[in-house]
Amino acid sequence: MKNLWLFAIGRFPWLVKFRRFLKFGIVGASNTLIYLAVYYGLLFAFSHYGIDRIGVGSYNLSVVYPAVLAAFLVSVVNAYLWNKLWVFGDRKTDRSTPIKFFIIYGGNLAFNMSFAYLWEDILYWNQFLLPIVSLCITVPINFLLNKKWAFKTVDS
Repeated sequence: MKNLWLFAIGRFPWLVKFRRFLKFGIVGASNTLIYLAVYYGLLFAFSHYGIDRIGVGSYNLSVVYPAVLAAFLVSVVNAYLWNKLWVFGDRKTDRSTPIKFFIIYGGNLAFNMSFAYLWEDILYWNQFLLPIVSLCITVPINFLLNKKWAFKTVDS
């Protein structure tokens, strides 16, 4: 793998500047696949059993909400591990890094749930397109916040 990287930067020297972003993109793509697998898997399971709404207290919620929440929880743990170990692993960070990371993704979850409400309950758009549109908005923001804040290099 290292030889492939050396070959690539020999041919395309500008790759060195974008190495971290490329790594983030690879992790993001795999994380997106995990998110989508959980999200669509749950939608399929709910559909298979004829469930389209779930009663929570006095509320009757669309199955989109638990699917978004479950997909988020699985994918955020995966994202943290890969970002810590591989994408930003060469940076010396402080003990607040995991807290910052989960604050970023907590904001991401709030956005996704709000976006799901708008998409599903107000606009009545196709629920299968929801995560794709949402990811187009959140991925660039997540990269910048992780790079500049959560995994910011700490001076010794």
